[in-house]
Amino acid sequence: DSVVPIVNHLFEPSVVVVKKDAPWNTIEEFIEYCKANPGKVLCSTNGVKASNHIGIQLLAKAAGFKVNCIPYGGTADQLLALRQGEVQVSVPKAGDVASLIGENGELKVLASYTDERLEDMPNVPTLKEKGYKLVYGSARALVAPAGTPQEIIDFYVKAFTETMKDAENIEKSKNAGLSLSYMSPEVLGQFIDSEDDFVRNTLPTLFD
Repeated sequence: DSVVPIVNHLFEPSVVVVKKDAPWNTIEEFIEYCKANPGKVLCSTNGVKASNHIGIQLLAKAAGFKVNCIPYGGTADQLLALRQGEVQVSVPKAGDVASLIGENGELKVLASYTDERLEDMPNVPTLKEKGYKLVYGSARALVAPAGTPQEIIDFYVKAFTETMKDAENIEKSKNAGLSLSYMSPEVLGQFIDSEDDFVRNTLPTLFD
């Protein structure tokens, strides 16, 4: 209630990643191993109960397995731990691993937390395809303090909406691995409400 939605700018979907030489080539193989070896698999995160920690816990809860989560200082350290073999799995955002996957990459993606397969990863299945109703990631939105005059809100809504449609911005965002995701003030307000409900009611169940 202390903010007024302007627009959403990005949505960075989460992905399940392992080292390229890991013994699992599918998300099913990974889940099966975790179930058979509870707590044995180490997962790096970007902090206790931070976004990427939540990502792995959502999957673990839905699929019925346990992993041992190790918090690091941030996403860069989290992925370095995976690349160096300190842990066996990680759940960063897709853009964070864009330069680390592919034919010459160090990592491979087992699944994405998206409604549809990612354009840049057409061979990577979604968790929804595998029976897990999980769509998750980090939204990047612009808001203003409650009480801001409506004409100011309208100015920024128009400015940022036009910026998101700008061809140069679209191209640069794509090159940077950023997933543009426009939400109008009304849609963003509904999204914020749903995320508030998630934080209040779902999040506590992931760490009980």
